[in-house]
Amino acid sequence: MRVLVSQRTVDGPHGDPRDALEHTYVRFFERHGLEVVPVSNASGEVARYFDLPAAGVVLTGGNDVGASADRDRTESALVTGAVARRLPVLGICRGMQFLNVYFGGTLVTDLSTHRAWSWQRPGQMHRVQIVDAGALEWIGAPVFEVNSFHQQGVTIATLASSLRAFAQDTDSDIVEGVFHPGLPVAGVQHHPERRDGGCLPDDRLIDAFRQRRGYWTCQ
Repeated sequence: MRVLVSQRTVDGPHGDPRDALEHTYVRFFERHGLEVVPVSNASGEVARYFDLPAAGVVLTGGNDVGASADRDRTESALVTGAVARRLPVLGICRGMQFLNVYFGGTLVTDLSTHRAWSWQRPGQMHRVQIVDAGALEWIGAPVFEVNSFHQQGVTIATLASSLRAFAQDTDSDIVEGVFHPGLPVAGVQHHPERRDGGCLPDDRLIDAFRQRRGYWTCQ
């Protein structure tokens, strides 16, 4: 299964804009039978990537939403193209946040102002709970540990009205997983690709995306 994967933007040593994709994404997705096709933020023809053909879209982490106009434009085109073709979309970290903004929600732009920030630091493990009964069938665990590497975030109050939460931090209102009830679109706030070892809930989540089950069932 070939998937289109967004990339972060970085500045080169002379201020020249570049795209970057962490190796962890490639290794993680290849372990799950997914062939990664990086999409350039410089492309003016993002829609042509769908002609490869592509079977899904992954929005990766890195860069705050709004920090890179080129990346925001590219990811908007990827989501629009996937929705038009009824292809599954998976958002990871910033990717989940972008989905929330794309569908009309907003973000807490600086979680240092949030009451959960005193314990939820970048890289720190914490617990999330599944809050949508349907997800339990294929994730298989009501509570499990995830990592956090984000400054921005989605809360229950800022969640897009067209999206639903399926995972939430156990000790706060921070949303850890979202899905669209009418489209094969979902995302998670944590980084499953950054785990040193396997995690059964993460494996089941990625397998559901790959096999078009759960929230990624395409009608």
